[in-house]
Amino acid sequence: MEERNNMQNYYDDEIDLREIFNVLWKWKWTIIGVTVAFMIIAFVVSKFIMDPVYEARTVVAPANLNALNASSLAYVVDAENSLQWQMSEDVKSMLKLPQVNINNFNALVISDHVLARSRQALNLDQSLREMRERVKINHKAETNTTEIVVSGTDPQENSDLANELVNQTITYARELNLEYINSMIATLESQLEQAEIKLTEAINNPQATAGDNARNKREVERREQMVDLLSGKLMEIQLLQSSLSNQHEIIVLSPATPPKEPVAPRVMLNTAIAAVLGFMLVIFAVFIIEYMRSAPNQNKSA
Repeated sequence: MEERNNMQNYYDDEIDLREIFNVLWKWKWTIIGVTVAFMIIAFVVSKFIMDPVYEARTVVAPANLNALNASSLAYVVDAENSLQWQMSEDVKSMLKLPQVNINNFNALVISDHVLARSRQALNLDQSLREMRERVKINHKAETNTTEIVVSGTDPQENSDLANELVNQTITYARELNLEYINSMIATLESQLEQAEIKLTEAINNPQATAGDNARNKREVERREQMVDLLSGKLMEIQLLQSSLSNQHEIIVLSPATPPKEPVAPRVMLNTAIAAVLGFMLVIFAVFIIEYMRSAPNQNKSA
């Protein structure tokens, strides 16, 4: 007897697929109506209420800026007694340009300095935070290029801002390089001045004796070579300074143009998502209503 009751309870707890389909069929027009209503609302909001968002894209790549091939100041002076003089200075490391690679270029694009200059140039009424949120940077390591994407509701403004960000970044990078070169020039001029003073002292050495003439001659030659070498390096840096204004650390592979098609909102995708969401919600609501209706009947029969 007890086993029969357990079997009866087991069958009562089973899910009756026919009952589920009956409930769905009973509420079919409600389910269809709610689903269609969600789709219509999503379509209308996406198509006519939400502002379209456009994206302007520009692609840049770093130019090949080679460091100055400044060999170290190493040379040998042969004296009459075969004594060798060698002097080495690490000028090569000092004469390297602060090359702008793609990594620090990406950081400069969204820096406050570049954003503020771009905002002033385009007369934008936006905060730096708002401008930064509109900019997205995509770096492609395989091609060593960077894509700068500017989003917004105005296609022309997006393209103007993307191009202006690149121009301002290139200008800022050039200013940093020129500042560094000016510092190198000042350092070389100071070293050259010291070398010329020491050369003058070696030439006008009043304490030189007859036995020290050979050594003093070698010292003068060494000082003269140092002055000549520093003068040559100073001339190289000055020539580089004059040509850097026409040299680009970053080249623009593809300037931004006003986009014609919006990237958001995606009307069809939003409509499909709304249809699925509406269908799931109405199904859940239907079964809740049916359960609430059947609960009092089960209590009465009990």
